[in-house]
Amino acid sequence: MTGTVTYVSLPTGQPGEAAPVETTPRSRVDRALTLGGVGRGIDGELSSVTRQIYAGQAKRANVWRRSELKLTDDTWTPEDLALYAEALIAQGYARATAELAVRSVRWYARVHGRPSPDGLPALYVLRGSDTTAGDDEPVNDLVSRASRHSGELLAAMASAVDIDNPVKADRDLALVALAYAAGVGNATACELNVGDLRALPNDSGWSIDLPGGRREVVEHDQAEHDLGVCPACRVGLWFNRLTAAGTGDSEALPLFRSVDKAGNIGGAGVRKGGRVTDATGRLTSRSVTRELRRLAVRAGLVDAVESPTRLLRLVGAVDAFRAGRIHLAGAAARAGYKPDSPVLARLLLGYTS
Repeated sequence: MTGTVTYVSLPTGQPGEAAPVETTPRSRVDRALTLGGVGRGIDGELSSVTRQIYAGQAKRANVWRRSELKLTDDTWTPEDLALYAEALIAQGYARATAELAVRSVRWYARVHGRPSPDGLPALYVLRGSDTTAGDDEPVNDLVSRASRHSGELLAAMASAVDIDNPVKADRDLALVALAYAAGVGNATACELNVGDLRALPNDSGWSIDLPGGRREVVEHDQAEHDLGVCPACRVGLWFNRLTAAGTGDSEALPLFRSVDKAGNIGGAGVRKGGRVTDATGRLTSRSVTRELRRLAVRAGLVDAVESPTRLLRLVGAVDAFRAGRIHLAGAAARAGYKPDSPVLARLLLGYTS
């Protein structure tokens, strides 16, 4: 695991395939503004997956711009874009990933009818960076990925949910919240029952009993609440959905269940695909992985697509350790590492040294 570098390649044509024919003015403009036609279909248009990635990256950039530059309008300037590129490099991202972010912001502005900022200053910033050459540490490894700001990560995930299905959105964000705040992996999330979740006194948060006798506490955080990313609030919203469906008090039923397109929570008597679902509707580990990967793609979290849950657990464990809420053994349990793991030591010392 040490030093693993994961990149996600956007889809391209097959080897030896002829270059896409530019059949429309839009495809020619797209190609010019996005520096080379990455992620296009045979007709020269951006693929649906690429558009999702670009939109997610642009939304994430807008969150950064509002947070760091304190700007509330939607019009990016060349200076804004250059500052964002510099911030990404400072966070340890590869130059290719930062270039993707620059392309995404420019594309997003244009398709929404706003002026597309000149990307040349940002490209000069990236060209002047030596982050990807001659470093002892590979960029975008576990340390640099886990060092990102948790509010940014959680906000990006929250911005990517299916707003047309609020029930499913609340379930997915509760999964994100428990991965981040309690170190709950995909398989563990599927094993949890409603009875494993207990409300703390005075509505201060939740206690979760995990397999193996481990117990985690997810408390309300006012700062995270103000940003709309409080994990305890997300868990509470999903629990309220279960209660509204009449199953919140059924302690033996699974905490996380399937949700259909109409927002029906899986369980006895619910029809899906023309068939009645099983008695519980319990999610599988594979389905949790698939849903969170979809969120990561929509959010533009290129380095998290392979294992978003793992990244959430790492960031959450390091944040809690840094804040003094947990000790080394607790951080190891949340992150899924042994306490003497050199990778874990690099993560924690990277924050506390």
